[in-house]
Amino acid sequence: MKIFTPKHQRFILQCYPSGRGADKKPNSSELSYLLYYASTRRVKLEKVGKFLEKKNSSDVYRSRTGNVQVTLEIIDALIKKCPDDVNVFAENVNAILLSVLGTKDLGLCQHALPVYSTLCKTLDSELFTGDFDFIDTFSTVTRSFFDLGSTQQASNQADWQAISLRAIESFASSKIIITGQGSSMVDHSIPLVLKEIKQDFNSDQILKRTQSHASSQHELSRFVTTRKAEEPEIASDVKIDELAVRALKSFFNTTSANQITSSTRAVAEYLVSCDVDQKWRVAIIEMVTNWIPVQLRFLVLSILLRLLHKENSSTKQTIYLDLTAGLLSSSVNLVGLSVIDHVHQLVELQLKASLSEASTELIDAYNKPISSLATHIYYQDQIIDMVAELTVTLKDYVKKGRNKEIIVLLDDIKGVMTVANENTAVQRTTVPLELFFDTFELISFNNVKATSADNFRIQMKYTGILIIVLRSEYSPDNGVLKPDYDNLITNGKTSVVNQFYEAIEHYSTLDNTINFAASIKLLELFARRFGINALVNAVPFVLQWLLENEQSEEVEEIMKDNLALTLLWKCSQELKYIDLEELVLSRIDYRKGKQLWRISNKYPFEEGKLTPIFELSADDLKSVLSQHSELKNYIDIMFRGHYRYGSHNGDCGHDEEHDETCENGHYEGNDTTQDLSFASPNGSTNVSLAMLVQPQQLIHNGDCGSIRSAPLSARSLMMGKLNVPRVDQLRHVVSGGALGRVNSYGNVNGGTSLKTNDVSTILNDLSFDAGLDDRGTLSVRR
Repeated sequence: MKIFTPKHQRFILQCYPSGRGADKKPNSSELSYLLYYASTRRVKLEKVGKFLEKKNSSDVYRSRTGNVQVTLEIIDALIKKCPDDVNVFAENVNAILLSVLGTKDLGLCQHALPVYSTLCKTLDSELFTGDFDFIDTFSTVTRSFFDLGSTQQASNQADWQAISLRAIESFASSKIIITGQGSSMVDHSIPLVLKEIKQDFNSDQILKRTQSHASSQHELSRFVTTRKAEEPEIASDVKIDELAVRALKSFFNTTSANQITSSTRAVAEYLVSCDVDQKWRVAIIEMVTNWIPVQLRFLVLSILLRLLHKENSSTKQTIYLDLTAGLLSSSVNLVGLSVIDHVHQLVELQLKASLSEASTELIDAYNKPISSLATHIYYQDQIIDMVAELTVTLKDYVKKGRNKEIIVLLDDIKGVMTVANENTAVQRTTVPLELFFDTFELISFNNVKATSADNFRIQMKYTGILIIVLRSEYSPDNGVLKPDYDNLITNGKTSVVNQFYEAIEHYSTLDNTINFAASIKLLELFARRFGINALVNAVPFVLQWLLENEQSEEVEEIMKDNLALTLLWKCSQELKYIDLEELVLSRIDYRKGKQLWRISNKYPFEEGKLTPIFELSADDLKSVLSQHSELKNYIDIMFRGHYRYGSHNGDCGHDEEHDETCENGHYEGNDTTQDLSFASPNGSTNVSLAMLVQPQQLIHNGDCGSIRSAPLSARSLMMGKLNVPRVDQLRHVVSGGALGRVNSYGNVNGGTSLKTNDVSTILNDLSFDAGLDDRGTLSVRR
């Protein structure tokens, strides 16, 4: 028997009530004095910790559960009283918790849980950077708590699961999780939580909880600008399924990007590896993303794409893509998402899979997330930028003649346009037809190295996209029906209307694979959306396409003739020009009777009231069109001043030296891949003045202005037309001014394009004197 007992031991022993009861609490007054003693004499903390560890070992060995409970409460109180000095006795706390958990006594383990929770709240990450012994023992304690619920117990399984889930919640709310060791414990704990949720919740229940959370957060945001983390409830009557959801939420309800990253990775890897319904997987991803602060939600998508990129299994890649698509198409708003960068990344992976001959299922799976990026509109030009990114890539693969990749990209564009038009509540900039300016050749695509079936698929898919654009992106309210809107008539060949006609002219070179129903629908919509602009520009083409001799047996000439009459007929219908419609129908009726109507003997269904005749002369058309007052200002253009009257029929006006296409529309050019993406490190569009001003190439090609022979610029590609500043605008820029604002169709200040073709004229117009003024600054004078 000791004669002299150290003071710290005496103070500790006085806290233990006498007797061998199973349910004890420390003497309150003695505990208060012990805490005061320890907090004012912190050098004694180490001795206090060691003595408590030693006494606890003795009590556990002798099954004195009452004393063990008292020890746990003393430790809990010490941690709360001396949070800045926990590292002094933290190793002792770990040892005490390990010995208690080793008893497998439900009551003692329940008493140990508050101590572990307090320890998690108090410890900072610095303790996990140098003391490897502590890291190992704490990791062992943590895993022991986590495994209590996963191990099948003889009885009280729900109580053991509750301890485990509460321990996981405490761990997820601590700073330990952002350390290197914490990441491994995240990988260990999240599968345990998700396994419990899988047993208790189906996908509909999870989505209901997600919507409920979103609604409550929206209401809360009206009144509260900042909030603290919720205090975990310790009540024993909380249901296991609620504890599981609350534990999972603790991993994501944080502003720590590192914690969100490791937690999302663990969730995604579990969802991909476990055998569950895909709807349930998506519901989980949607739920956890909804818990993340709105400014950090984009991290989830970035992590999913990172895991997708690293994955080699096509089955798991498909699951990652489905998760990504499900998240993007959900109601969860990903503020701060770099849409174009993600489009670029997904398309790059998709084309890589296509080039590596991956499964069709995997390649098609990429279409879902790419299209789903159009679900939420984050800025007005988002859809234009997305389609522009895809069309630039498409043009590159058209040049290479890669039919498989062309089909893949066309499906992506169609998906984006379809999804974008499903959400009409949010205003956005409509997609202009000019955006497809440089891919119009796909209307009559005919790759000589490909099968006719592939060529036909490309023609129909591209035609379908143009139909969607004309049907959904254009309306009578946008002003396009106004005569010469945006210089559609006076811009010559740079007009999108004329470029469209140049493209459909090649219909006549195709075999009978052309789908007339889709093509006629396209012409009908085109005439409806562009009105008088469509008719005025159509007349010169029609006059050149019409048959000159009814005895002709050339299929190409007959098809071109049929196309001309169909186009003119659709324009007359949309403009309600009855006299013009009857004139055209009489020519169609004649051709039907002479077997010169190859489109369809049953189409059009109407029969003309006039006597069927073969010839449709320019005088006939001029006589009819002159009767309509809105056309009087454009009679000269239609019958004399249009650029088509200065070119040969069917000549695109390309410089043969620079044109990389063969007459069938198949590119035989260099197969070198160019980086034509609009995506930049920050997701912005790269446009410079040097890219906008390219006069030398335009001069080389005369007034044709072909975009294929001009250097590519981001703006010209995106808007589908080459917009050339006027001479006075160039002079203003050289003098230090800024180029005028580009309107929605890409024209600078709505001005007309540069018409001068003579080099000396341009140089004279641009003549100026340059010199240094008295400040040494370059000045420019006319």
